[in-house]
This record gives sequence, C-alpha cells and structure tokens, in this order.
Amino acid sequence: MKQQNKKKLMCFLIFAIVLGVMGFTKEVKAAIFPISLSVTPDKLGTGWELQVSGGFFPTYSIIEAVPHIVAVGLSDGTFDQFSFGPVPSSQVLYPPQFVNGAFYPLSGALGSLSPPVQSPDLWFINNSDLMELDSFEIYDPEYYWYALDTEIYKLPKGYSAIPVPTTILLLGSGLIGLAVSRKKIKRRQRWAV
Repeated sequence: MKQQNKKKLMCFLIFAIVLGVMGFTKEVKAAIFPISLSVTPDKLGTGWELQVSGGFFPTYSIIEAVPHIVAVGLSDGTFDQFSFGPVPSSQVLYPPQFVNGAFYPLSGALGSLSPPVQSPDLWFINNSDLMELDSFEIYDPEYYWYALDTEIYKLPKGYSAIPVPTTILLLGSGLIGLAVSRKKIKRRQRWAV
C-alpha cells in the first residue's frame, strides 16, 4: 500500500516537473514584453513654442522647444520610442488653440502607444504649455497603453518591472517537492532497518 502511494507521489512530482519544463520553454519562446517606461520631459505638456512663418497669410505652428519622447524598455534589451505632438500642429491666419495629442512611433518601434484617453483634448496656452481641457492642468498622463503583437499593457508613468514567470515557480516547487519526498523516503528506510 505504501509502495503504491510512493509511486503515485513520484508520478505526480515527475508530471509537475515535466509540466514546469514545458511551460518554462514556452515562456522562453514567448513574445517580447515591456519592462520599463520613461518620459522626457517629465510633463509632456511643457516645452512647446509657437512659430510664425509666411507673409500675408501667416502660418502658425506649435513646435517642440525640447524633444517629447516616451521610451518603452523591452525584455530583449531594446527600446520602442514614441514622439508626442499636437494635432493639428499648424494653422493658417490664426494660432491653434484647441488641439489633440498623438503619439508617433520613431523608426524601429515594434508596438504602438496611446494615452489613457484616446485623442485627449488639449488647450495651447501662454505659447508654451498644453493643458487638459477637463482639468486645466498641464498635460501629464498617469499611465499609457502599449500594444505589442496581440497583447495590450497598461504602463504607469515610471514603470519598471522584471517579471518572474510562474512556470519557474512551478518548476522550482516540483524540484523542492521531489527533494523533500526523497528525504522522507531515506529517513523511513533508515528507521525501518
């Protein structure tokens, strides 16, 4: 009877280990995922200028005084970078005041980035800042939606994480269980003799 229980236990532990190894290899082959997010400048609504060009019919353009970049660090060591800008960014005869914000992928970006609210309503004020119309605060999203392949990730500002796949935990628990059961078997054999 005890022999059958030992066999069942051993079969279960071997099954758990095999399942853990299969899951682990699947995780290794899995798609790339985000591990960090950084925003430059700290608030995307700051660092803008109004530029006027043209003659009789002037064109007013909102341009960057400093680059507005959101960088997403990926698990393979690369970065997806996105530029933020107002839409529309220029207008004839009168300076643009009410605009929307959009993210544009820079070369080599694998995914796409969007703000919490699709096309946020912004107000260009003081010829230097983009403010949110609903809160009258300088535009500064608390989080971003990052889409890569078929996955969508919610990344808070300042996000930094190195995930531990659950399959490693499953494999580890299977190995620990195997070691513990082996130790118990040896103890019982010692006392039986």
